[in-house]
Amino acid sequence: MFDLDVQLVGDIIVAVGSSDVVFSDFGVTAPMSAAVISVEDHGIMEFQLFFTR
Repeated sequence: MFDLDVQLVGDIIVAVGSSDVVFSDFGVTAPMSAAVISVEDHGIMEFQLFFTR
């Protein structure tokens, strides 16, 4: 599920949204390094779409 905001700007439909993503759901493991203190197993994916004719 994601949040979505859609607006008509002139003759362009603009859709902006975001969704929480759990990296382990996609087989991505958190990086491990002496320089990395901590890494969460989730993040936010943001996107922006433009629809024109």
